[in-house]
Amino acid sequence: MNSPQARLESALREADPARAVLVLARCFRDEGMSQLELYRLYDSFRALHENDKNERLYDAILDMMDCISGWCSPGNRSMRRTYRLANFERETPGAAAHLSANMLFEK
Repeated sequence: MNSPQARLESALREADPARAVLVLARCFRDEGMSQLELYRLYDSFRALHENDKNERLYDAILDMMDCISGWCSPGNRSMRRTYRLANFERETPGAAAHLSANMLFEK
């Protein structure tokens, strides 16, 4: 099986990257990836795409990070919220500054 990074790179090459990163995040969650691990993975790709001229991939990643962190309506959260936003900020400095108000997902 490919690494999580390779799988996320592949998802971002799909025709609808927003949908692909959503489906992939659900797969990672179902495979046992922790909320913090998932957030860090997506945050590493956010950093790679933050200066892209076309913001499509960056927006898809940010939207998914919102759902992973729980910064969305309860029905759109990707995980049962086990980590507070303050903990994300402590574990991944600067992360909270990148949370937007978009929502996507629940199992």
